[in-house]
Amino acid sequence: MVAGTQVNDLTPSEMHASLARSSALVGDAEGTMHHLDHISQALSGNPALAAQMAEIRELLESEDLGDAAHELKDLVGDAHEEKHHEPEGHGH
Repeated sequence: MVAGTQVNDLTPSEMHASLARSSALVGDAEGTMHHLDHISQALSGNPALAAQMAEIRELLESEDLGDAAHELKDLVGDAHEEKHHEPEGHGH
């Protein structure tokens, strides 16, 4: 997250999706995978998000961090849509 940015309704999944994207943008595939794991735990009941995350993992495994970052941008929006379906307590 960027210092000085306040988001009152940020869910843990949105936070991890944003951090995963930031990690991908700086070339940190391991960090990206770490945050994807947190998202998987929180949103495991959503097949559409599971498919997106599988695609992102494939991009990371093939070291295509640019495309992974692009897909993560979409995932941030999807995670926001899930905020009312996410159980509490799935932070880092």
